[in-house]
Amino acid sequence: MDSNLQIMKLRYIVILIVLGGFIFFASRISTVYPPIKEYKFQTTASDLRLSIIKTLENQDKFEYKFTDTVGNEQNGYAYYIDLRIKDRQIDNNYTFKYYDEERFLGKIKTSKIDLIGAFDKIHNTGGYKLKDTDVPKLISIFDVEFIDKIIHPDTVVVLIKDRVVTTDTIIGLLDTSLTTDTIEFHNSEPFLFFKSGRFLDKTEKNAIWINCPTDTTYSLKLYLIRDNKWVMADSITGLDAFPSQFDPIFDDFNFDKQNDIFIQASASNGWSLSRGHLLIVDPQTKKLTLHKEARDLANMNPDPKTKTVTSEIWNGYNGKGQNQLTIFTNKWMDGKLKTVKKKDITIN
Repeated sequence: MDSNLQIMKLRYIVILIVLGGFIFFASRISTVYPPIKEYKFQTTASDLRLSIIKTLENQDKFEYKFTDTVGNEQNGYAYYIDLRIKDRQIDNNYTFKYYDEERFLGKIKTSKIDLIGAFDKIHNTGGYKLKDTDVPKLISIFDVEFIDKIIHPDTVVVLIKDRVVTTDTIIGLLDTSLTTDTIEFHNSEPFLFFKSGRFLDKTEKNAIWINCPTDTTYSLKLYLIRDNKWVMADSITGLDAFPSQFDPIFDDFNFDKQNDIFIQASASNGWSLSRGHLLIVDPQTKKLTLHKEARDLANMNPDPKTKTVTSEIWNGYNGKGQNQLTIFTNKWMDGKLKTVKKKDITIN
Protein backbone atom coordinates (compact mmCIF):
# COMPACT_ATOMS: atom_id res chain seq x y z
CA MET A 1 0.00 0.00 0.00
CA ASP A 2 2.83 2.34 0.90
CA SER A 3 4.61 1.54 -2.37
CA ASN A 4 1.41 2.28 -4.36
CA LEU A 5 1.03 5.57 -2.51
CA GLN A 6 4.62 6.49 -3.27
CA ILE A 7 4.10 5.69 -6.96
CA MET A 8 0.98 7.89 -7.02
CA LYS A 9 2.89 10.73 -5.34
CA LEU A 10 5.70 10.33 -7.84
CA ARG A 11 3.20 10.54 -10.73
CA TYR A 12 1.73 13.73 -9.30
CA ILE A 13 5.19 15.22 -8.92
CA VAL A 14 6.05 14.35 -12.52
CA ILE A 15 2.77 15.86 -13.76
CA LEU A 16 3.37 19.04 -11.77
CA ILE A 17 6.92 19.32 -13.08
CA VAL A 18 5.71 18.90 -16.68
CA LEU A 19 2.87 21.41 -16.25
CA GLY A 20 5.17 23.79 -14.47
CA GLY A 21 7.63 23.47 -17.31
CA PHE A 22 4.98 24.48 -19.84
CA ILE A 23 3.96 27.48 -17.76
CA PHE A 24 7.57 28.48 -17.30
CA PHE A 25 8.21 28.14 -21.03
CA ALA A 26 5.14 30.19 -21.94
CA SER A 27 6.09 33.08 -19.69
CA ARG A 28 9.75 32.90 -20.68
CA ILE A 29 9.10 33.37 -24.40
CA SER A 30 8.76 37.14 -24.06
CA THR A 31 12.03 37.41 -22.14
CA VAL A 32 13.95 35.34 -24.68
CA TYR A 33 12.41 37.03 -27.74
CA PRO A 34 11.55 40.74 -27.94
CA PRO A 35 8.06 41.53 -29.27
CA ILE A 36 7.78 41.34 -33.04
CA LYS A 37 5.27 44.16 -32.86
CA GLU A 38 3.91 46.36 -30.10
CA TYR A 39 0.64 48.27 -29.86
CA LYS A 40 0.14 51.05 -27.33
CA PHE A 41 -3.28 52.25 -26.16
CA GLN A 42 -4.25 55.29 -24.15
CA THR A 43 -6.38 53.31 -21.74
CA THR A 44 -5.87 50.95 -18.81
CA ALA A 45 -5.21 47.23 -19.19
CA SER A 46 -8.54 46.45 -17.50
CA ASP A 47 -10.43 48.48 -20.11
CA LEU A 48 -8.28 47.02 -22.86
CA ARG A 49 -9.12 43.53 -21.55
CA LEU A 50 -12.85 44.24 -22.00
CA SER A 51 -12.23 45.27 -25.62
CA ILE A 52 -10.04 42.23 -26.25
CA ILE A 53 -12.59 39.77 -24.85
CA LYS A 54 -15.48 41.46 -26.66
CA THR A 55 -13.57 41.21 -29.94
CA LEU A 56 -12.56 37.59 -29.37
CA GLU A 57 -16.05 36.43 -28.42
CA ASN A 58 -17.74 38.16 -31.35
CA GLN A 59 -15.80 36.23 -33.99
CA ASP A 60 -16.51 32.56 -34.77
CA LYS A 61 -13.07 32.21 -36.36
CA PHE A 62 -11.35 32.93 -33.02
CA GLU A 63 -10.27 30.36 -30.44
CA TYR A 64 -8.38 31.73 -27.46
CA LYS A 65 -7.01 30.75 -24.09
CA PHE A 66 -5.45 32.73 -21.24
CA THR A 67 -2.19 30.87 -20.61
CA ASP A 68 -0.34 32.79 -17.90
CA THR A 69 -0.27 35.82 -15.61
CA VAL A 70 2.99 37.32 -14.37
CA GLY A 71 3.83 40.34 -12.22
CA ASN A 72 2.65 41.73 -8.90
CA GLU A 73 0.19 44.25 -7.50
CA GLN A 74 2.79 46.97 -7.07
CA ASN A 75 4.24 46.87 -10.58
CA GLY A 76 1.20 45.51 -12.38
CA TYR A 77 0.43 42.26 -14.18
CA ALA A 78 0.94 40.98 -17.71
CA TYR A 79 -1.63 38.57 -19.14
CA TYR A 80 -0.70 36.03 -21.82
CA ILE A 81 -3.15 34.82 -24.46
CA ASP A 82 -2.88 32.15 -27.16
CA LEU A 83 -5.10 33.02 -30.12
CA ARG A 84 -6.05 30.83 -33.06
CA ILE A 85 -7.55 32.47 -36.15
CA LYS A 86 -9.09 29.84 -38.40
CA ASP A 87 -11.34 29.97 -41.43
CA ARG A 88 -11.42 28.33 -44.87
CA GLN A 89 -8.20 30.01 -45.98
CA ILE A 90 -6.04 30.44 -42.88
CA ASP A 91 -5.17 28.60 -39.69
CA ASN A 92 -2.81 30.79 -37.67
CA ASN A 93 -1.67 30.76 -34.06
CA TYR A 94 -0.57 33.86 -32.16
CA THR A 95 0.88 34.46 -28.72
CA PHE A 96 0.53 37.91 -27.21
CA LYS A 97 0.34 39.63 -23.86
CA TYR A 98 -1.32 42.82 -22.65
CA TYR A 99 -0.41 44.94 -19.63
CA ASP A 100 -0.36 48.41 -18.10
CA GLU A 101 2.73 50.17 -19.41
CA GLU A 102 3.12 53.64 -17.93
CA ARG A 103 2.32 54.79 -14.41
CA PHE A 104 2.49 58.45 -13.36
CA LEU A 105 1.92 59.51 -9.76
CA GLY A 106 0.21 56.19 -9.14
CA LYS A 107 -2.15 56.57 -12.08
CA ILE A 108 -2.04 54.31 -15.13
CA LYS A 109 -1.73 56.26 -18.37
CA THR A 110 -1.24 53.68 -21.10
CA SER A 111 -1.43 49.96 -21.80
CA LYS A 112 0.14 47.74 -24.43
CA ILE A 113 -0.28 44.59 -26.44
CA ASP A 114 2.96 42.80 -27.32
CA LEU A 115 2.76 40.30 -30.16
CA ILE A 116 5.32 37.65 -29.23
CA GLY A 117 4.88 34.87 -31.79
CA ALA A 118 2.99 34.21 -35.03
CA PHE A 119 2.61 30.85 -36.80
CA ASP A 120 0.95 29.52 -39.94
CA LYS A 121 -0.22 25.96 -39.16
CA ILE A 122 -1.07 25.17 -42.78
CA HIS A 123 2.37 26.00 -44.21
CA ASN A 124 4.41 25.41 -41.03
CA THR A 125 5.95 28.90 -41.18
CA GLY A 126 6.25 31.81 -38.77
CA GLY A 127 8.19 32.28 -35.56
CA TYR A 128 9.25 34.70 -32.85
CA LYS A 129 11.31 37.06 -35.02
CA LEU A 130 10.32 39.56 -37.69
CA LYS A 131 12.76 37.97 -40.14
CA ASP A 132 11.24 34.47 -39.76
CA THR A 133 9.41 33.12 -42.81
CA ASP A 134 5.96 34.70 -43.39
CA VAL A 135 6.00 36.63 -40.07
CA PRO A 136 5.30 40.03 -41.74
CA LYS A 137 2.35 38.45 -43.57
CA LEU A 138 1.10 36.86 -40.35
CA ILE A 139 1.36 40.22 -38.57
CA SER A 140 -0.76 41.84 -41.28
CA ILE A 141 -3.47 39.22 -40.77
CA PHE A 142 -3.29 39.74 -36.99
CA ASP A 143 -3.68 43.50 -37.50
CA VAL A 144 -6.67 43.21 -39.83
CA GLU A 145 -8.47 40.33 -38.13
CA PHE A 146 -7.85 41.28 -34.51
CA ILE A 147 -6.18 44.63 -33.71
CA ASP A 148 -8.35 46.67 -36.09
CA LYS A 149 -11.47 45.23 -34.47
CA ILE A 150 -10.50 46.24 -30.94
CA ILE A 151 -12.35 49.28 -29.67
CA HIS A 152 -9.52 51.68 -28.95
CA PRO A 153 -8.78 55.42 -28.77
CA ASP A 154 -7.83 57.36 -31.88
CA THR A 155 -4.18 57.42 -30.91
CA VAL A 156 -2.30 54.17 -31.32
CA VAL A 157 1.45 53.86 -30.91
CA VAL A 158 3.09 51.17 -33.02
CA LEU A 159 6.64 50.04 -32.38
CA ILE A 160 8.45 47.54 -34.56
CA LYS A 161 11.50 45.87 -33.05
CA ASP A 162 14.14 43.66 -34.60
CA ARG A 163 16.89 46.26 -34.89
CA VAL A 164 15.77 46.81 -38.48
CA VAL A 165 14.11 49.93 -39.91
CA THR A 166 13.52 49.74 -43.65
CA THR A 167 12.19 52.12 -46.27
CA ASP A 168 9.06 49.97 -46.29
CA THR A 169 8.58 50.82 -42.62
CA ILE A 170 8.53 54.55 -43.34
CA ILE A 171 6.34 54.18 -46.42
CA GLY A 172 3.96 51.98 -44.46
CA LEU A 173 3.73 54.53 -41.64
CA LEU A 174 3.07 57.36 -44.06
CA ASP A 175 0.43 55.37 -45.94
CA THR A 176 -1.31 54.30 -42.74
CA SER A 177 -1.23 57.80 -41.27
CA LEU A 178 -3.26 59.16 -44.20
CA THR A 179 -6.32 57.35 -42.85
CA THR A 180 -5.43 57.31 -39.13
CA ASP A 181 -5.85 60.35 -36.91
CA THR A 182 -2.59 59.93 -35.02
CA ILE A 183 0.33 57.55 -35.22
CA GLU A 184 3.48 57.64 -33.11
CA PHE A 185 6.44 55.35 -33.71
CA HIS A 186 9.65 55.18 -31.68
CA ASN A 187 12.41 52.66 -32.29
CA SER A 188 15.51 52.81 -30.11
CA GLU A 189 18.05 50.76 -32.08
CA PRO A 190 18.43 51.87 -34.77
CA PHE A 191 16.92 55.15 -33.64
CA LEU A 192 13.80 56.35 -35.42
CA PHE A 193 10.94 58.62 -34.35
CA PHE A 194 7.79 59.10 -36.42
CA LYS A 195 4.67 61.06 -35.54
CA SER A 196 1.65 62.07 -37.58
CA GLY A 197 -1.50 64.00 -36.77
CA ARG A 198 -2.53 67.53 -35.81
CA PHE A 199 0.38 68.11 -33.46
CA LEU A 200 1.54 71.31 -35.20
CA ASP A 201 -1.73 72.80 -36.39
CA LYS A 202 -5.23 71.85 -35.29
CA THR A 203 -6.56 72.44 -38.81
CA GLU A 204 -4.26 70.11 -40.75
CA LYS A 205 -2.26 66.92 -40.43
CA ASN A 206 1.50 66.76 -40.59
CA ALA A 207 4.07 64.02 -40.22
CA ILE A 208 7.59 64.17 -38.83
CA TRP A 209 10.36 61.61 -39.25
CA ILE A 210 13.60 61.82 -37.23
CA ASN A 211 16.45 59.33 -37.53
CA CYS A 212 20.20 59.10 -36.89
CA PRO A 213 22.19 58.79 -40.13
CA THR A 214 25.31 58.79 -37.91
CA ASP A 215 25.84 57.92 -34.25
CA THR A 216 25.99 61.58 -33.26
CA THR A 217 23.54 63.44 -35.51
CA TYR A 218 19.79 63.68 -36.13
CA SER A 219 18.14 64.07 -39.51
CA LEU A 220 14.57 65.43 -39.60
CA LYS A 221 11.93 65.49 -42.34
CA LEU A 222 8.59 67.27 -42.08
CA TYR A 223 5.63 66.35 -44.30
CA LEU A 224 2.31 67.94 -45.22
CA ILE A 225 -0.63 66.63 -47.25
CA ARG A 226 -1.29 67.80 -50.80
CA ASP A 227 -3.88 66.10 -53.05
CA ASN A 228 -4.30 63.29 -50.51
CA LYS A 229 -0.58 62.50 -50.58
CA TRP A 230 2.28 63.20 -48.22
CA VAL A 231 4.71 65.78 -49.57
CA MET A 232 7.95 66.70 -47.82
CA ALA A 233 7.74 70.33 -46.71
CA ASP A 234 11.29 70.65 -45.43
CA SER A 235 14.21 68.76 -43.94
CA ILE A 236 17.23 69.47 -41.78
CA THR A 237 20.34 67.44 -41.01
CA GLY A 238 23.39 67.60 -38.78
CA LEU A 239 21.64 68.21 -35.46
CA ASP A 240 23.83 66.87 -32.65
CA ALA A 241 22.15 63.83 -31.14
CA PHE A 242 21.96 61.92 -27.89
CA PRO A 243 19.18 59.38 -28.60
CA SER A 244 18.95 58.08 -25.03
CA GLN A 245 17.79 61.56 -23.93
CA PHE A 246 15.58 62.22 -26.96
CA ASP A 247 12.36 63.98 -26.06
CA PRO A 248 10.35 66.03 -28.60
CA ILE A 249 8.14 68.95 -27.55
CA PHE A 250 5.58 70.55 -29.86
CA ASP A 251 4.61 74.03 -28.65
CA ASP A 252 4.19 77.56 -29.98
CA PHE A 253 7.55 79.13 -29.09
CA ASN A 254 7.20 82.28 -31.23
CA PHE A 255 3.47 82.93 -30.68
CA ASP A 256 2.23 82.74 -34.27
CA LYS A 257 -0.51 80.19 -33.42
CA GLN A 258 1.58 77.44 -35.00
CA ASN A 259 3.31 74.81 -32.89
CA ASP A 260 7.06 74.54 -33.32
CA ILE A 261 9.48 71.69 -32.68
CA PHE A 262 11.93 71.32 -29.81
CA ILE A 263 14.19 68.25 -29.74
CA GLN A 264 15.89 67.63 -26.42
CA ALA A 265 19.57 66.80 -26.89
CA SER A 266 20.62 66.67 -23.23
CA ALA A 267 19.16 66.76 -19.72
CA SER A 268 21.42 67.12 -16.70
CA ASN A 269 21.10 65.17 -13.46
CA GLY A 270 20.04 66.74 -10.17
CA TRP A 271 18.17 69.92 -11.03
CA SER A 272 17.35 68.86 -14.57
CA LEU A 273 18.36 71.33 -17.26
CA SER A 274 16.93 70.38 -20.63
CA ARG A 275 18.70 71.77 -23.69
CA GLY A 276 18.21 71.03 -27.36
CA HIS A 277 17.31 72.20 -30.84
CA LEU A 278 14.56 74.76 -31.44
CA LEU A 279 12.99 74.59 -34.92
CA ILE A 280 10.47 77.29 -35.75
CA VAL A 281 7.83 76.12 -38.24
CA ASP A 282 6.41 78.56 -40.78
CA PRO A 283 2.58 78.49 -40.48
CA GLN A 284 2.03 78.66 -44.24
CA THR A 285 4.84 76.70 -45.87
CA LYS A 286 5.91 74.49 -42.92
CA LYS A 287 9.53 75.44 -43.66
CA LEU A 288 11.92 74.95 -40.73
CA THR A 289 14.27 77.52 -39.20
CA LEU A 290 16.89 76.31 -36.72
CA HIS A 291 17.59 78.85 -33.97
CA LYS A 292 21.14 78.21 -32.81
CA GLU A 293 20.94 81.01 -30.26
CA ALA A 294 18.48 78.84 -28.31
CA ARG A 295 20.81 75.83 -28.14
CA ASP A 296 22.18 76.77 -24.70
CA LEU A 297 18.89 77.98 -23.23
CA ALA A 298 17.77 75.43 -20.64
CA ASN A 299 14.18 74.54 -19.71
CA MET A 300 12.62 76.89 -22.24
CA ASN A 301 9.01 77.74 -21.48
CA PRO A 302 6.94 79.98 -23.81
CA ASP A 303 4.53 82.41 -22.14
CA PRO A 304 1.81 83.48 -24.62
CA LYS A 305 0.55 86.27 -22.30
CA THR A 306 3.85 88.15 -22.29
CA LYS A 307 5.11 86.67 -25.58
CA THR A 308 8.39 85.81 -23.92
CA VAL A 309 10.31 82.58 -23.47
CA THR A 310 11.80 81.93 -20.04
CA SER A 311 14.89 79.80 -19.47
CA GLU A 312 17.00 79.04 -16.43
CA ILE A 313 20.35 77.93 -15.07
CA TRP A 314 21.16 76.26 -11.76
CA ASN A 315 23.81 77.92 -9.64
CA GLY A 316 24.11 75.25 -6.94
CA TYR A 317 22.96 75.26 -3.31
CA ASN A 318 23.15 77.98 -0.72
CA GLY A 319 24.15 77.45 2.91
CA LYS A 320 20.66 76.20 3.75
CA GLY A 321 20.71 73.53 1.04
CA GLN A 322 18.28 75.49 -1.17
CA ASN A 323 18.52 75.60 -4.96
CA GLN A 324 19.90 78.81 -6.44
CA LEU A 325 18.55 79.59 -9.91
CA THR A 326 18.80 82.37 -12.43
CA ILE A 327 15.66 82.87 -14.51
CA PHE A 328 16.14 84.50 -17.91
CA THR A 329 13.40 86.30 -19.83
CA ASN A 330 13.97 86.01 -23.57
CA LYS A 331 12.12 87.92 -26.26
CA TRP A 332 11.92 87.63 -30.04
CA MET A 333 13.84 90.52 -31.60
CA ASP A 334 14.80 90.69 -35.27
CA GLY A 335 13.84 87.04 -35.68
CA LYS A 336 16.02 85.77 -32.83
CA LEU A 337 15.59 85.03 -29.14
CA LYS A 338 17.45 87.58 -27.04
CA THR A 339 17.70 87.83 -23.27
CA VAL A 340 16.08 91.03 -21.97
CA LYS A 341 16.00 90.35 -18.24
CA LYS A 342 17.35 87.97 -15.62
CA LYS A 343 16.47 87.33 -11.99
CA ASP A 344 18.07 85.24 -9.26
CA ILE A 345 15.70 83.15 -7.16
CA THR A 346 15.88 80.57 -4.39
CA ILE A 347 13.81 77.37 -4.37
CA ASN A 348 13.58 74.79 -1.60
